[in-house]
Amino acid sequence: MRRVQSPAFRVAVDQAAFSLGNFTATVLVGRYAGQRELGVFAWTFSIVLLVAAAQRALVVSAYTYQSQSLRGRARRLRRGSTLTLVVATGLSIAILLSAAVAACHTIGWLHVVSAHVAALAFFGWAIREFARRLLFAEHCFGEAAIVDAAAVAMQLLMLSWLAGAGELTAATALAASAVAWGLAGLGWLGWRRLWFVVEWRVLREHTHDILRFGRWAALSEATFAAQDAAVQTMLTVSGGFSLTGLYAACQSLIKPVNVVVQAVGNAAGPMSAAALAKDGIAGLQSRVVRVTEVLGILLLAYTVILAVYGEATLRLLYATTTADTHWLLMAVAAAALASAMGLPPAKAVSALQKPQLNSLANASCLAATIGAGLSCLQLSGSVVSALVVGSLVGSALKWGAYLSLSSLPRQREATP
Repeated sequence: MRRVQSPAFRVAVDQAAFSLGNFTATVLVGRYAGQRELGVFAWTFSIVLLVAAAQRALVVSAYTYQSQSLRGRARRLRRGSTLTLVVATGLSIAILLSAAVAACHTIGWLHVVSAHVAALAFFGWAIREFARRLLFAEHCFGEAAIVDAAAVAMQLLMLSWLAGAGELTAATALAASAVAWGLAGLGWLGWRRLWFVVEWRVLREHTHDILRFGRWAALSEATFAAQDAAVQTMLTVSGGFSLTGLYAACQSLIKPVNVVVQAVGNAAGPMSAAALAKDGIAGLQSRVVRVTEVLGILLLAYTVILAVYGEATLRLLYATTTADTHWLLMAVAAAALASAMGLPPAKAVSALQKPQLNSLANASCLAATIGAGLSCLQLSGSVVSALVVGSLVGSALKWGAYLSLSSLPRQREATP
């Protein structure tokens, strides 16, 4: 019973529900709509994630790392200001995204999904992510699991109906998923409406504080998400959406272990801040070491399993493999391992109030990914291996930034 009530267990349950929705949606689209439609779905979703990650980090990250000392009405006011900015920036970005897609359609370029579907997918995802991240900051991991379970249940119900009716495409899958995400997030906001207080006189001050911290976090998240989007774009250029679909299928096999990796990441941010506030640098260092050991052992073991059973699993789920499948799968697994090793120091750097260092590391990672991919664009496996190169560069720089910060004498005595 204690394990069931522990924060770690609840985070794992939440991430299991979150990953189950993404994994099942990928399998359904690949199985019933075909490999090309899966490529369209995966590429469009990567662009939505890129924009949504930047918006979420810009607005919500400040609350995650700076709300630990707030109590009572001050905390509700900060939540209300954060929610106001989420809605305002979300609507603005959705309109701009819709206009950009419409412009691409007008000039006859990249006609894959409608402008309305792209905007709807972004806004639905943004609302759901706000609910999740706010609950993580409050350490309400069980409640976050409920929100995600509701979103997944609605998403899979609609996708299954579309598949049964023969209407499942990349566009309809994105639209149905967006409705499910948005309804789950809006339902939670209605239920927890008393958590939020909006006062216009303090909104301007809060906005300044939020954006001052969030600008670096947004750059970090955007450059991190852009790595996958860049690889998918290069794959699409070199081999079309069918090759991107095969890459997405390989990525879906990482989802089971990603349950643990993302659960650790979701909890590591607020818990790193709490460890630093309670025990100082020593407590933060201890947490970073423990998390790194767990992630390293887990990812290495899973990579071995994929090397043995990965291709057979792809044939079972998607009824398709190619000569490049094994290489693609191993490259995706290696990139996941390299990226996970940079997660603990990145969260520690954010807890130390230096998110700009993560931004620089992720920007270098993105540059390395694009540079390596463009140098061998004609080889699909090499394009994916560029993600491995970029992830290694980013993780190494994050560790360097964390070790430098934790060794400073002033940081040993400081608490946020």
